[in-house]
Amino acid sequence: MKEIKDTRQIPGEGFRRWFNDDLFDLFVWYADKNSPAPLGFQLCYGKSDTGGIRTDRALTWKPGEGFSHNAIDTGRYSATEHRSPILVADGLFPKKRIVPEFDARSGGIDPAVRDFVLSKLKEF
Repeated sequence: MKEIKDTRQIPGEGFRRWFNDDLFDLFVWYADKNSPAPLGFQLCYGKSDTGGIRTDRALTWKPGEGFSHNAIDTGRYSATEHRSPILVADGLFPKKRIVPEFDARSGGIDPAVRDFVLSKLKEF
């Protein structure tokens, strides 16, 4: 995984960092740009699952709210219609598959981010 620099920041939502590779997109939130520790994260996965079937999912953890697991409805694309992606309720998080995969792929990212996310994934 690598960090995407110059990630779009949304006013009022704290500071956001983005890491990705061909399977994962990881968004990590901080209180502000100078905060030493992350506040929460969203791990999106499944964008290159086998069999040519996209099964985009997102596991989110926020303080005070805990975990949520969602499918990502990517919207419809046609010449006359486009919907923005939205999160919709989904089933079980495949922890036995995703945690080792994230562990293997995240060795090159900020160790504080990696440790924070791995601890939360294992907690789930």
